[in-house]
Amino acid sequence: MLQVDQDTPPLVGPSGEKRARKINVAVCMYLFFARAVQYAIASRDFLDTYIMDISSSNEKVGQIESLCGIAALIILLPCGYLADRCKRLRLLQYLAVAKAFPTLMAFIAVRQKNLLLLQVSMVLLAVVNGPFEQVLQVFLVDNTLPEQRTLFLSRKEMLSWLGTAVGPLLALLLVNLHSDTSWSVPLLQNVVCAGLVGYLFVEPAVLLLRNAHPATRDDAAGEVASLPDWTQEVKCGIRKQWLVPVWTEIMWGGTQIASSMSLKYIPLFFRQDFSMSPSWLMIVRVLENLGLAAMNFATPFISAKTGRAWAATLFIFAGAILMLGVASLHQTWLAATLFILRTTFARANVPCVQSIIFESVLPKHRGRWTAITSFKSATNGAGAWVGGYLADRTGDYRAGFVLTASMQMLCAISYVPIAFMVP
Repeated sequence: MLQVDQDTPPLVGPSGEKRARKINVAVCMYLFFARAVQYAIASRDFLDTYIMDISSSNEKVGQIESLCGIAALIILLPCGYLADRCKRLRLLQYLAVAKAFPTLMAFIAVRQKNLLLLQVSMVLLAVVNGPFEQVLQVFLVDNTLPEQRTLFLSRKEMLSWLGTAVGPLLALLLVNLHSDTSWSVPLLQNVVCAGLVGYLFVEPAVLLLRNAHPATRDDAAGEVASLPDWTQEVKCGIRKQWLVPVWTEIMWGGTQIASSMSLKYIPLFFRQDFSMSPSWLMIVRVLENLGLAAMNFATPFISAKTGRAWAATLFIFAGAILMLGVASLHQTWLAATLFILRTTFARANVPCVQSIIFESVLPKHRGRWTAITSFKSATNGAGAWVGGYLADRTGDYRAGFVLTASMQMLCAISYVPIAFMVP
């Protein structure tokens, strides 16, 4: 069982525990939303374009992403262990405070056009942001009952993508308030710095979280008895309790590696191939993320009809087909429309696979299982490096898009056996 943080006593009695968990869920949802807004402004399209403009290298964009991924790999594994051994609430508080220093460093680096300092600050931010996201997710799962998890994880994804849609809207406002609305370095600096200042309105919400015992139907059992019966079945000589989450993580990691080869370069692709302005790119981003939010709202209903694993397989395969369409089109509105649809489908698998993993593993191991995401973070950086290399060598981003689609089709096909195993 998890230790109880004595510095933040839970509300007394069953009703107090229930109320504390409701508060925790609400605050977690706000944090997922607000962090997505901040990331969309400070660390997405404008920051990548800024790095590209001051370095004149697609490969440099990928290299920095790789460094961030490696840093996440180094820190997330021990952090996952700490999340299972220490007080998760206290860990969240420490990480929220720790983020202040690299955020300030990044602000200074962007204002001074200091690429080396910016690389260091981005690596430090990765060291803090990755563990915070993972511990926050485990904390959310701790405060939800098993039968609620697919719903709440879907709502978490929905709010995250709503935040990622609100971010471009705010960025669009900042662009139109600027005297020069083209892809100028001063515009990029101002938008990125505004996003970094958003830290002051996000991380302090951690102080509103409360201690509560993990929500479960059988706190006393805690071990194997708390898992569903299907996880104890044996397939291929391996218990599903291990086979299903490991296979799911490998497949999920493969889709993320594939995505990282192309998605980092979407703003650069639309700017280079279609001469898309910052304002129009933000409109595409808003529509993309609103579509994702709507799909994540619908995901629990779709997965209830098809099964979570089948829904994940179909979402990934559909996204791959649409990505091939993006790579082959030369009309701006068609390419943008297919890209929006591609993201809407391809990312809708996340709450399904997360729910499958959390249902298959013991509560006391959740932190370590979420730390496995660190491997995906590192390989994401490697994928971005490959995508940048291909773009520099071919003179276009479409080769990376085709490679992304091909790999994701293979991942979807490889997951079919698990779709037959998960009820």
